[in-house]
Amino acid sequence: LSLGRFYEQGVGVARNYTKAMEWYEKAAKTGQPEGYYNLGVCFEIGMGTAAEAGKAVQNYQKAADMGLPLALYKLSSLYISGTGVRKDPAKAVGYLEKAANAGMVAAASDLGAIYLSGLLGQKKDEKKALAMFRKAAEQGSLEAVKNVAVMHKDGTGTKADPAAAYTWYLIARRGGYTGEDITRMLGLLEGSLAPEAAQKAQKDADAWIESYAKRQADEK
Repeated sequence: LSLGRFYEQGVGVARNYTKAMEWYEKAAKTGQPEGYYNLGVCFEIGMGTAAEAGKAVQNYQKAADMGLPLALYKLSSLYISGTGVRKDPAKAVGYLEKAANAGMVAAASDLGAIYLSGLLGQKKDEKKALAMFRKAAEQGSLEAVKNVAVMHKDGTGTKADPAAAYTWYLIARRGGYTGEDITRMLGLLEGSLAPEAAQKAQKDADAWIESYAKRQADEK
């Protein structure tokens, strides 16, 4: 599999998409889901072979059946666009859910947006949206952290809770999130809280970040 990437990217060897595809085929034959996924990419964009959407889907499907989160996420996008398959929003959401459960941050975040606005034929469900944004936040998405903060501030999918919103905004800022005039929002929320509540929120934010850092370290 690594040799395939070397040939694809031209790392230490002359770039050769045909050879890259050959190594991806070898990886797939040994049962590596990443081999099937990369073959899917080759057939989707015509790298080292003629583009064939149907064969791309077949290889993505094999990788997805083996539980590869990236393949599950890719299939969801193909069923949304109707590339190589008939459009099927319900299947797209199903693959997104599988990808999210397998740890795909983008899938959890996408599901949050889908349930929040009732997209792809799904019933609008703010509580479910909040749960998915929480899942994405727990997996490290700062955008999802911000979304959780906003939902607690506005009372979307949950009871309005300025202290919880302040906690999540603090997590977002300490994680490096810079959008949406976050400093102003933190000031407004802190000003609405009693000093004890603000101090507790700050401790809660510190504890969350510490827990997240520990999880990341344990996964390495």
